[in-house]
Amino acid sequence: MKGSHGILGTAKADFLERVRKFSFFGMAALLVFTAFWFVPRTSNSGFSVLVIEPERFLQGSDPSWIPMASAMCGGMLLCLIGFAYIKNSVQHDLSLGIFHVVQVSPLKRSAYLFGKFLSNFLLLLLFLGLLTAASFVTMIIRFPGKLISLYSFFSPFLCVIPGLLFVDAFALFTDCAPGFRRSSGFSFAVFLVFFTCVLTFNCFDYNPYRLFSIFDFSGYLWMRNSISEAAKAVSGSPITQINILTGFYTRGQNLQRLPFCGLVPSAAFLSDKAILTVFSLLLVFLSSFMLPKSQKAAALSVKRKAGKAGDTQTKIPPFHFGLAHSEAAILLKDQPGFWWVAAAALWIANCFSPMDAVRSALFPLAFAWMLPAFSRMGCLEYQTGMASVLCTISGAPARQALSCWHIGFSISVLTALPVLLRLLFSGSFAELASVLVFTVFIPSAALFLGDRTKTNRPFEVLFLVFCFLIMNVPQLIFIGRFFTATSALQVAVAAVAAAAMMLFTFLRKRMSYLSAA
Repeated sequence: MKGSHGILGTAKADFLERVRKFSFFGMAALLVFTAFWFVPRTSNSGFSVLVIEPERFLQGSDPSWIPMASAMCGGMLLCLIGFAYIKNSVQHDLSLGIFHVVQVSPLKRSAYLFGKFLSNFLLLLLFLGLLTAASFVTMIIRFPGKLISLYSFFSPFLCVIPGLLFVDAFALFTDCAPGFRRSSGFSFAVFLVFFTCVLTFNCFDYNPYRLFSIFDFSGYLWMRNSISEAAKAVSGSPITQINILTGFYTRGQNLQRLPFCGLVPSAAFLSDKAILTVFSLLLVFLSSFMLPKSQKAAALSVKRKAGKAGDTQTKIPPFHFGLAHSEAAILLKDQPGFWWVAAAALWIANCFSPMDAVRSALFPLAFAWMLPAFSRMGCLEYQTGMASVLCTISGAPARQALSCWHIGFSISVLTALPVLLRLLFSGSFAELASVLVFTVFIPSAALFLGDRTKTNRPFEVLFLVFCFLIMNVPQLIFIGRFFTATSALQVAVAAVAAAAMMLFTFLRKRMSYLSAA
């Protein structure tokens, strides 16, 4: 099996395996939900997915707003969570021994990796297709009898495809590059993806930011430029304000309708997408050189990981303060020096930066940086085989879960401590209560999902979605100085959900011992 046959065979086998998993259907359901949710509002409803010059244009007045908003917001979200979804596909084969079979077969390493690349891309393309189809249904429901041209509808979604290639290639690169194989490597890679999104949001003028445009994997800048050209055709001047996933907007008088005609053809943007595509292919080719060259090297890599897991299996700490100390070591171990330095820098930035920057960027970034610790909660004992040992000891599973949640909650509170103190001293007690509930909700959700699914992937995906929403809609957490009926209900629901997840997890842990006995 060589050449193209090897690539297609690997892609087919990997694709068929992935689409049978529950995570595939969960991801598909999430994207379909976002397509129905990402609908521009026509009134000041307190939240809108896309706001363009609210003092000049009537928001959501035309069916062409549906594909533009869905591609701009849903495409960006797909790139972010798609990276978390497809990552570790190579490491998964290494841990199961599948890569050993590949090494003794005629299949070359580059063909194997390009097969993985094709499989991941087909998955992401399928998700984009579901997003597109759901947006079409939304447009028909929202604007019955009003249709737009095929180009106006499909061109914003086509703009996202080169970004999917880049996300796919970058995920494989982080799988193969030694510096990204640690758990902190995933956090650093996610941070780079988030940081790239933040940069593209602040690129209002295209010419001075050519490099940013090349790596604009979500296609935001091209779509923004097309919106600006449409606005110029209606009002005679380009746009100066555009917000996505914003919490509020105001309306003016004598508003104009703003229709879109899809992406405005641009040789510069098209060349940028071509450069990004070529760069993605080169990144995959470079990653193939980082794969283990022999079965012995791959086995040694797996053996080292197994040895670390074996150490965790053989050491059963006493169930008092030593258990909490062990849980802290497990959640925070293997983090390199730069991870701690970056965590400290974000903590200090939350202390002294303006609160607007803290609410919209620094606070969610600080929690996103803690993803390696939170994602281990609830699932690590299953991955190392420790769960079967704990089930043989009376009360051990529940006490271990309680200790794990206690350490996770401590990490959450320490991460949010600068913000909590600033809200306390400023007298913003409603926001203080909301942030406190958030610090309880995150470790509760991590423990619940990790214990329920026995893997860290569902929590990683949902956590990325949550951080993405907080960066765009800080009102989800920072509700203001005083409670309103809506914000009070929002905080109460989050508190009840956190308590329910904790209770369910501890009861399940208790039942695991009784069933084993």
